[in-house]
Amino acid sequence: MEGANLAVTIHLRGRERTVPLRLSNEIITALALESQLREMSLGQLVGEIVAGALAAGLSGLLDGGPPSADAA
Repeated sequence: MEGANLAVTIHLRGRERTVPLRLSNEIITALALESQLREMSLGQLVGEIVAGALAAGLSGLLDGGPPSADAA
């Protein structure tokens, strides 16, 4: 049996990129619970987490690369 999958689709300047989020079923379950507690959708919560990571200079976490030098 295959578990749940999450991905982020980014639209920028007429282009679209989908980045799969490699998360365990346990993490996805925890995120779903957290989103319910915050009275928001799972997509909204994941969006806030991604936005926070980008703001902190951790964009490499999304594409598998190293964090930017500004994050240190």
